[in-house]
Amino acid sequence: MGLSIVREDRELELDDGWSQGKNVAWERWWGAELCFSKEMDYIFDVTNNKQHAQRLADVRSKDWDYYREDDTETEKEIKDRLKLEDYGTWVCLDIRDRIEKTLSLIRNQLESSSLVKKKTRNQRHKLAEEIASQKMKERREKGHTGKSQRGTIEDIEKRREALRKQLKDEGLDEALAEHLEDLLITSEYGIAFAEKPIDGDAFFSVEAKVGSLVVFLNENHPAFKHLFAVIDKIDTDEEISKEDMRKKVIHASAALKLLMASWAMYEDEAIGDDHRNLVKARRTWGRYADEFLPTDNDEYEEG
Repeated sequence: MGLSIVREDRELELDDGWSQGKNVAWERWWGAELCFSKEMDYIFDVTNNKQHAQRLADVRSKDWDYYREDDTETEKEIKDRLKLEDYGTWVCLDIRDRIEKTLSLIRNQLESSSLVKKKTRNQRHKLAEEIASQKMKERREKGHTGKSQRGTIEDIEKRREALRKQLKDEGLDEALAEHLEDLLITSEYGIAFAEKPIDGDAFFSVEAKVGSLVVFLNENHPAFKHLFAVIDKIDTDEEISKEDMRKKVIHASAALKLLMASWAMYEDEAIGDDHRNLVKARRTWGRYADEFLPTDNDEYEEG
C-alpha cells in the first residue's frame, strides 16, 4: 500500500506515507509507481545505499506555501524562484502535485463505489439510530403517531420481503438495500440514516419504509461533503491521528454553524406569514430536539 519508487529496474521502497491509513478501505485499491533512471539520482536525492528517494519524501507532506519567503509572494513566483534556486525540489514538488491529483481522482471514484460505501456503513456506530428509535417508541406509546406507521407490517418476514421489494422498485443498489434491511428489520430500529444522490436543493429527505423512517442524506449537497462525510471519517477511521481528528472536528463544527447561519438568513429575509411560519417551525423543531437529545452524557455510550 503506497507509492512504489523504482530506480532503473529495482524498487527502492514502497512509501506508505502517500496513503491515508490502513483502515481506509479505498487505499487498498489503488497502485502508483514512480520510475526513473540513475541519471535522476541527484534530482530525487537517492541515498548512497540506494534505499530512499530522500527529496521526494521530504516534499510529500509540504505544499508550495511552505517555501514562501514573504506574504506578498504568489504561488507562481514561488515556483519560478524554486525552479532557479532549487531545481530538484521544484521537480519533486511538481511530481508530488501530479501524484496527489491522480490519487484524488481515484479516491473519489472508489469512495463513491458501493463496495467502499458498504464497508464504511458497516463500521459506523449506530448510537443515533438506537436513541432515536427508543424516543420514537416512547412517543408512540403516548399516542403520538406519524404517517410512517400506516405501513407497519407485524410479521417480520413479510416486513422484510415488503422492504426488499420497495427498495428494489426504487432502484437502490443492493449494498444500500442490505444496509437498510439490517437496520430496520434485523435490528428493528424505527429510524435509519443512509446516503444517496437526491435531485433538488434539500440536503436530506425523510421517507417512510414499512412502518419505519429513513433519513437519506443528499450526496449531491455540499452539506454532505462538509459535514456528514467529515463526521463519517472521524467515526470510522480507527487510525486517524489526533491532529487530523481536530481538523475534521473544526471542519464539521464550522459546517454545522454555516447550516444554521443559512437558516438564520432565510428567516431574517422572510416577511409576513412566511416569517411567522419559519419561527414557529424552528421552535417546534426545538421542542422535538429537546425530547430526543439525551440529558445525561452516559446515554451517548453505546450499549
